[in-house]
Amino acid sequence: MRVLLVSGSSGIGRSIASAVLDRGGEVILAGRHRDSLDAAVSELGPGASALTIDLGDQASIALAATSVGAVDRVVGLAADHANGPVTELDAGAIRHAFDAKVIGPILLAKHFSPQVREGGSFLFFSGVAAWKPAPGLSVMATANGVVAFLTSSATYRTREVVRIAQTLYTFWNTGNTAYLDRAVDPGFVDNTSNGRAGPAVGGWVSISSSSRRKSTARL
Repeated sequence: MRVLLVSGSSGIGRSIASAVLDRGGEVILAGRHRDSLDAAVSELGPGASALTIDLGDQASIALAATSVGAVDRVVGLAADHANGPVTELDAGAIRHAFDAKVIGPILLAKHFSPQVREGGSFLFFSGVAAWKPAPGLSVMATANGVVAFLTSSATYRTREVVRIAQTLYTFWNTGNTAYLDRAVDPGFVDNTSNGRAGPAVGGWVSISSSSRRKSTARL
């Protein structure tokens, strides 16, 4: 399995990368900060590589898509927080937050869909802030909520949303690798409309010959 992890050089993304490599797969770590990517690749070892991509720059995304080759999974973990009271928010920071969490994933789907192999998937991460709002997190909550609606809308006709980001969140907090297994198992499919363990915080957009055009069009 070949997996592209956007902003995957640390945290949950790094855990996914390690799990994929442990199973004999290949990972491409993508992001803006090449030094961090190269350091992560060096630590992960054989099977890992780096790719420069800026979710706020469509040309960068398009170029990356043409150079990456075929992949089985595209995982979007990027976030660029714009936290604080509404009265103090900066318009530029808000735009950057939506570039990372909303516009960027849409453009990833646009440009990388042709690179995703039959049966492959996109996984876009949302976050619990959408369901548990807190002072100073209005932008974060809004962007996270949009991601959940995005994945549902993208696959409304095909009913192929696979919501497993909640299990990844649980893994990160508990260390239970059984949850992570579900994320990297190419045969895992969960057609439930929302998370059973709690609010869904993301979604898989599955790719098949019958759904590729519909899913991309709805994105």
